[in-house]
Amino acid sequence: MGDPELDALLAESMELAAKRSKAPKADLQSALVSGSSLIFDNKRYSMSNLATELLQREGFTSKAVRGPTHWVTEDGKTVKQLWEGSESAR
Repeated sequence: MGDPELDALLAESMELAAKRSKAPKADLQSALVSGSSLIFDNKRYSMSNLATELLQREGFTSKAVRGPTHWVTEDGKTVKQLWEGSESAR
C-alpha cells in the first residue's frame, strides 16, 4: 500500500521524464551554505524549499519536497543517507 501523494509525484515525474531526454540538474556549486540555509540566486532557502522551487521551474506541481531525500551526491547518496552515516560513525 503506497502513499497516494508520493505515487502521484512519481507518476508526474515519470510523465515529465518521458518528455525530455535528460533529467535537469541543479548546479549547487553556485549555492552557498549559510547556517541551516542555502543561498541560491541571491535568495535564502531551506534544502526542501530549494528542491521544491527548482522542481517547479521544471514543470513539477508538487508543493512540498523533502530536500534531504531529494539532493544526491555524484555517487548517488542522498543528504539523508550522509546524515545517517555520520550519526552511526559517532
